[in-house]
Amino acid sequence: MLRWLVNGELKGVRSPGGHWRVDESALPTQSEGHENPLVPVEDELHVAIIEDDASQAAALARLVGMFAPTASIHLASDGLMAGLVLGSARPHVAFVDIEMPGLDGIEVVRRARKVASLQRTRFVVLSGRLTQERVDALAEIGVLDVFRKPIPPDILRAILDAAAAAIARQ
Repeated sequence: MLRWLVNGELKGVRSPGGHWRVDESALPTQSEGHENPLVPVEDELHVAIIEDDASQAAALARLVGMFAPTASIHLASDGLMAGLVLGSARPHVAFVDIEMPGLDGIEVVRRARKVASLQRTRFVVLSGRLTQERVDALAEIGVLDVFRKPIPPDILRAILDAAAAAIARQ
């Protein structure tokens, strides 16, 4: 959706804080060949970016768009919105910031791990302030992909390529 907003294909207004606001009347009610546009197409790569810093989210979305141009990118700007995005998008990969208002990234992942439809989601946690305590807490809930911001482009590309390859094998 970010790509549509940036390219002017979807009408929206950018708030002073850098977040996009979309008028509900601008959203499609039905997409061609797909009854419910809110339910993701299974053979398409879906990537969630859960990041409260709009510039960080935009930069990561641009990189994802470069490395996986056909991917659908789903954005959430806080831990509470993350639950809605993860539940509706059921992403193959979710990039999650640790420090966010509301629920922090560790709690977002902890809760998501309890949802059956998110069991196959690969969670990649990013933070500018990694501590051994945080890395250990993430390892306890099965997250081994933990990187200091910004994520190196070669690692980002490898993660996206692996997810796309997994979809192709299905």
